[in-house]
Amino acid sequence: MSEEIEFSPEFHGAGYGMVGNTGLKNWQALNEIIANSIDSWIEGKTKKDLTVHIQLDNKKNNLKESTLTITDNAGGMSKEDIKKLFSFFDSHKRTSPVKDNLLGFYGFGFKASSAKIGKLVTVITSDNNKEYYKIDANHDELEKMGKDIKFKIEVRNHNSQSKTLFAGSPVGTIVKIKYFNSSLNPATLYEYLPVSWKKFMNGELFEKKLKIFIGKDMTKKNELSPYDLDIETRTKSPIEVNFEFKDQEGNPQKGKVTGYFGFRFNNLNQITQGFNVYRHGQLIYRHHHELYMGLGKTVRADHNSLVGELDLDINVNTVKSFLEDGEEKDALYEAFKNEFNKYTSTIKKMSIASQPSKTEEDRNFEIAQYRNEFGFSLTAAEKKILKSKGSISIPKTDPKTDPTPGPTPGPTPGPKTSISFKPIDWNMYKIGDKKYTVEFRPVDANPVNLPYEILDNSGTTLPLYVYTKHPNGKILMDAISSKNKNNSSKLLLSLIISEVVVLFLQSRIPKVAKKDIQSIREIILNG
Repeated sequence: MSEEIEFSPEFHGAGYGMVGNTGLKNWQALNEIIANSIDSWIEGKTKKDLTVHIQLDNKKNNLKESTLTITDNAGGMSKEDIKKLFSFFDSHKRTSPVKDNLLGFYGFGFKASSAKIGKLVTVITSDNNKEYYKIDANHDELEKMGKDIKFKIEVRNHNSQSKTLFAGSPVGTIVKIKYFNSSLNPATLYEYLPVSWKKFMNGELFEKKLKIFIGKDMTKKNELSPYDLDIETRTKSPIEVNFEFKDQEGNPQKGKVTGYFGFRFNNLNQITQGFNVYRHGQLIYRHHHELYMGLGKTVRADHNSLVGELDLDINVNTVKSFLEDGEEKDALYEAFKNEFNKYTSTIKKMSIASQPSKTEEDRNFEIAQYRNEFGFSLTAAEKKILKSKGSISIPKTDPKTDPTPGPTPGPTPGPKTSISFKPIDWNMYKIGDKKYTVEFRPVDANPVNLPYEILDNSGTTLPLYVYTKHPNGKILMDAISSKNKNNSSKLLLSLIISEVVVLFLQSRIPKVAKKDIQSIREIILNG
């Protein structure tokens, strides 16, 4: 037995598809749906472990047949909650008794995230043992409706089968999205979800934990493990930065950032240095460096050893990709950089100590110096080390030892091309009037049984995943660390970079001539 409830939000139907163009990446869009599950769980007082089961059928060459299903056993939704879910800027979370712990607050995330991923959306949910609800949304059809949009909620009675719908529970939510707008690479889920939700997965915020499964079933082999920073535990240091600013009404306000940082001596990569930044336990920025380098500044190789995590409790933008511009953000950046300046020399010394030419004794000495300088309790072994003489010095101008080499000199005169192409650094090129960077992104997985996978370009970034659980993926990451000292490593990277650049050039409109592509490939390989 079922009934239907009809409702009409006051909004133009085209808006549901348009909000998918807010700059979210597909993994961020999926994260917003998980965030809704977590908020529902928090409002239910986290009495049980939260289970999120993700089933992805990504058909890269047939987006119409691609599907994503996300099932949770959180608190589910009532009929009124569903109406708010499909309305804009109508969220109860701003007045919730636990609003300070919730991840969402705009009433915007579900619409933007589901529209980003696909055109057909189905939600099945229940907040009780008696009945459950189903609603469908077709973005193309909604656009045709204009201002006369109508939704129908189908009400169905629970039976013995439906009472296990939601990860074995009668209460929870299923979100199913079909007809993808773009490919959703499974590797991005394995890369980002363990980082995004580690605080909930580890039980850092609540006694009960979040469990995320990816695959056909919820067996142990499909459960994700939370991400763990590769940090030398003896260097792990708490950090707290307080700052002041004025709000939009001109009233003085106070803000605070807490977290920790430390140093790593393995798996060094310029791209992965810096802080993972969280708000209420949700990742909003990965590998952030501008807080300590300065706004608009790029990463430096002499900071490669620095990693850490920060927790913020200030305003973020609507897609929660980072802080809103304004006085609050400016005050945070200034206060953080001022506080962190005292560690600059140590960061550089640790980065030098991490180089392959340095010994374990060198690293232990620098760790002991660091702990002594910043007031840590020293072990007997560390006190003994400090009695020895010497220290790592920071080189200034010698290009042979400088851990932050300048731009790689351009190649000797070679093939000419009708398209402007100029090497700037080992993985950076100027093509036309823009600078493009080939970005090697390490992923602790091996989903395609290949050492690396080239992704679609994102603006001026030409990314590829390096799967470090593949034996050759590890070799590739080692090649990045040794590229300045080993010609074989340099050649390996040049071959892969040339492949990435060639694929990018072949996709450009207007098309680049084959002879020009070949000439550019020669410049890269002979550089």
